[in-house]
Amino acid sequence: MNLITTINGNYPKISDHRDAANLRAVLNRFDAGKIDPAQVEQAYRETIARVIAEQEAAGLDWVTDGQIRWDDPVTPFAKNCGGFEIGGLIRFFDNNVYYRRPVVKARPTWERPTAAPEFRYALSCARKPVKAAIVGPYTFARLSLDEYFGDLRRCALALADILNHELAMLEQAGARWVQVDEPSLVCFPQDMHIARKAWERMREGRTIRTILYTCFGDICPIAAELYAFPAEVIGADVVSKPDNFTALLRAPQDKGLMFGLLDARNTKLESIDELAPKLEQIAETRTQDCWITTSCGLEFLPCRNALAKMQRLVEAVRAITQPVEVGR
Repeated sequence: MNLITTINGNYPKISDHRDAANLRAVLNRFDAGKIDPAQVEQAYRETIARVIAEQEAAGLDWVTDGQIRWDDPVTPFAKNCGGFEIGGLIRFFDNNVYYRRPVVKARPTWERPTAAPEFRYALSCARKPVKAAIVGPYTFARLSLDEYFGDLRRCALALADILNHELAMLEQAGARWVQVDEPSLVCFPQDMHIARKAWERMREGRTIRTILYTCFGDICPIAAELYAFPAEVIGADVVSKPDNFTALLRAPQDKGLMFGLLDARNTKLESIDELAPKLEQIAETRTQDCWITTSCGLEFLPCRNALAKMQRLVEAVRAITQPVEVGR
């Protein structure tokens, strides 16, 4: 059994280094008509290359593109589909950030890939394996305003068809793992049957391996149903809800797991002594490889704190998997 280190997906867009591309400033200049799209594209590419390099320098086993082109998990997909309009700002869960809510105006149609082009570019920058990321079909439906179907199940299934195309494009691009984020699942446990049907539709005909990840909530009431989803790995934030840790450990041994062990919404850096007992318990309890990550995306933190969190994650895993010999 191996402990695999990674981050959840998103990463701070603005660096602490003076010489790094300042994406916020570049976008402001573009909005003011002072620079052209090619200069914006260059800033995006430089920023993505930087965040991948920082993850690799921290020692992570798998890296992401940091979702640098995304303002939130749903509008990038909605913008590349027919049938949507992008609405006004609404709060994203219990965080002090907002997203523009997609509005379903007609039956959604997949028009062009969202995740695969970004994955290809990340792959060209990386020396380590790259983990792709998409939003889950149930969360996509819940975070959208449905003005067409008038029925959550029908909406979620239609969006699962959209995401099935995304998985197909990621497979063609060479992706081996994709993290599918489903934070809305823990908010509406009564809808597990809808979410599972949507996952089955999304996975139909696809062979790419998936990680179903939840954050910001308690998986304990839905744990047994969650383990039956067609995902190779089930993951949860075990910081905001510590009982999730025990729930994950009780999963069937043939199910891979992802543990969100480091707090991605707090600048306080955990000590190795805090993390080691949980890592040791995972190593002693589980037989399948387990992913060790942050509780949610690191974009909530300043860049220097995000980097420190990644370094600490790797240090803690190495402390229990590569113990120093006595006398060395």
